[in-house]
Amino acid sequence: FIGCIPERDDSVFQVSTIDALLSGNYKGYFSCEELLEHGDFGLGTFNELDGEMLILEGELFQVKGDGSIDRPPMKTMTPFGVVKYFSSDSMLQTDRLNYKELEHFLDQSFPDQSRFYAFLINGYFSSVKTRSLFAQKPPFVPLVDVPMQKFSTSEIEGTLVGFRCPAFMKGLNVPGYHFHFLSKDRMFGGHVLDFILKKGTIRIDVSREFKMLLPDDEGELSALDSSKDRSEELNKVER
Repeated sequence: FIGCIPERDDSVFQVSTIDALLSGNYKGYFSCEELLEHGDFGLGTFNELDGEMLILEGELFQVKGDGSIDRPPMKTMTPFGVVKYFSSDSMLQTDRLNYKELEHFLDQSFPDQSRFYAFLINGYFSSVKTRSLFAQKPPFVPLVDVPMQKFSTSEIEGTLVGFRCPAFMKGLNVPGYHFHFLSKDRMFGGHVLDFILKKGTIRIDVSREFKMLLPDDEGELSALDSSKDRSEELNKVER
């Protein structure tokens, strides 16, 4: 109807699969501009694995392999990204927790493992450890063999952007928790390896819908051995 604003899609939208990324499919085929048409919150990576992606309030950030943070052109391509329109369903306050303790706290607070959860956590951190990657060149090696650039900082204010995916998403996304970090001053960030959260506010968005777009070129995924269990590789690159 004229004058009506369509309701935003509440689904989690994803480009490609985590197993494709693990196997070395780093060629971007979906623009960041297109990705942000499906959400204003999310994470991923960039063409040829050029750094870590974080999307916060519709703004796109790129944590480069040297740790610097860029605002890449919207035409930049991505081989893997996960987004949604973030709308808080509930909110929690928390005090001193490390990464493992936060996972346990969230599992206790949200025991339904069949849903998709998006977490937006703002707070003060005693310490944060992250990693990023430099752009790769063909022929691409599996992600587990790509050198990881690790960074750490202390006494910092910032935001965790992340998801908890159900176990049945194995091979498609990261089962369990996956977080990226961005400091309030936009000077530090990356894929989260560990942290100690001193005090924070957790906003939670729950979804029961998931959508995924695969490459147009069948060759991009046809060579992938989808029967291979890459769980061990995933554990190594995630933490």
